[in-house]
Parts: sequence; structure tokens; C-alpha cells
Amino acid sequence: MMAVLLAVVAAACGSDGASSTATTIASAETCTPSARAKCRDADLAGADLSGLMLDGIDLRGADLSGAKLSAVNLTDANLVGANLSGADLSGAVLVRTALAEANLSDTNLTHARLTSAKFTGANLAGADASGAFATDANFTGATGLDDPSVIFLCNTTGPDGVVLEPAC
Repeated sequence: MMAVLLAVVAAACGSDGASSTATTIASAETCTPSARAKCRDADLAGADLSGLMLDGIDLRGADLSGAKLSAVNLTDANLVGANLSGADLSGAVLVRTALAEANLSDTNLTHARLTSAKFTGANLAGADASGAFATDANFTGATGLDDPSVIFLCNTTGPDGVVLEPAC
């Protein structure tokens, strides 16, 4: 089953032509880190990518609606303009992750690590970020973040551009 899932992910991602291993996912736990898979506009709606190391992956404009991404590592990933509506990102690592203009409506971000993540202009309507930890994150222009008090904030820029908890 995992081999089939990995084949689907590799097929959806496509290669950038720079390397024959550009989109190879070596195992269920790791992604080829030097490859930095190119998955722009990929259709991964409903996919189960939980626990995978997808650091540096390019998912700009991808459809990840309803995807299972719990405990996934998306460090340095690019999800600008991606559709993550209804996705489960509980416990995910989003360090230096670009999520500008992304649709995160009804997304589960509980206990996610949002260090230096960029949510500028993102839609967070109905998202649950209870227990998430945001350090140096940027939510400027983000909409739908109804209760930022459920997030542990440290030097994070809120939707209105004001830095929250600057001396944490």
C-alpha cells in the first residue's frame, strides 16, 4: 500500500529535469532531501502523507484539500497559493514554510510548530490552531484567525501587522 502511495505522489509531482531523482521518495519516512521535489499544481487531494519528511518540497498551487498531513515535516517547503482546506496538519513541522495566499480553511493545525512560517494573506477561516506554537511567524493580512490566543505566540506578526509577544 505504501509503495502505491509513494508512486502516486511521485507521479503527481513530476520532475524538474535537473535530476532523475528529483521526485523520488526513498521511503515512508524520508524524502530525498537534495532533490527538493517539484510538485507545483499537483492534485494530492485526500492523500495520506502523514509523518513524511517533505522538507523543501515545492507545492505551490497544489490541491491538498482533505489531505492527511499529521506530523509531516514541511521545513522550508513552498505552499504559496496551495489549497489545504480541511487538511489535517496536526503536529506538523512548518519551519520557514511559505503559506502566503494559501487556503487553510477548516484545517487542523493543533500542536503544529509554526516557526518563521509565512501565512501572509492566507485564509484560516474555521482552522483549529489549538496548542500550536508560533515563533517569528507572520500572519500579516491573514483572514479567519478568529482566536489567536489558542496559539502559543512568540515574536509573531498578527493579521493586522502588530507583533504579538515580542519579548517572550
